[in-house]
Amino acid sequence: MALRPRALLTGAALCAGAFLVMLALAYGSSEARWLDASALQGFLGLQGGRVSSVTEHLGSLGDPLPVGVAALCLALVALGRGRPRLALL
Repeated sequence: MALRPRALLTGAALCAGAFLVMLALAYGSSEARWLDASALQGFLGLQGGRVSSVTEHLGSLGDPLPVGVAALCLALVALGRGRPRLALL
């Protein structure tokens, strides 16, 4: 299913509008600030145990070495398929 540029731009504009609404709520409403602080405390309560080891492992996937290795593998696949410009990207 190919999307037309107008549909993509409309989707991007809707996302930007939703972001601005959330930003206005976060800075302009004490209830929204309370919900944000409550959610943060809930996430902080998850620290420790098995959850902590899983999240640390997932977070380490964004380190430079794994990202570089993944990029190199993707570039090699692109080169193997005869797409040097894609490999350069």
